[in-house]
Amino acid sequence: MPKSTDPSSTLEQTGLIGQPDRERFVNTAARLAAEVYDFHERWALESGTPLEVIIKRTPMLDEEVRELKEEIERPVSEFDEAAMAEEAADVLFVALGHMEQLGTVGLNGMNAVTAKNVAKTTKSHFKHPVSGKVTRIGRKDSPQTESGALS
Repeated sequence: MPKSTDPSSTLEQTGLIGQPDRERFVNTAARLAAEVYDFHERWALESGTPLEVIIKRTPMLDEEVRELKEEIERPVSEFDEAAMAEEAADVLFVALGHMEQLGTVGLNGMNAVTAKNVAKTTKSHFKHPVSGKVTRIGRKDSPQTESGALS
């Protein structure tokens, strides 16, 4: 069942209208991350060891991914783009909650993934023509010729 609201009114309420796309995206993601932190504080969610946290929280993430999958698999006549975006944001909210609950380990993980992605260049990686996934050159499905040059 769609739970969407008018996206333009939401942007107006947050003061994000008129910002460049990158700035709007970064500010919106930061606002979501801040709410994850506040949500956990408000509900006094407790953490444990990193493994305990992931074991306990993974069913929540699985549920959100399932709901997103259900939303995108609706018949075209029932598709609701705003509802799909909200389900995707729910996945992000819970995933960010994983990271917050992991504490320093989560922060280190986010920093490592950020650094890894910053280091990807067109000399070391390619964008798969079908999936769109950025993958290291030389791995399976790499567009290399036998001589090692890009095709």
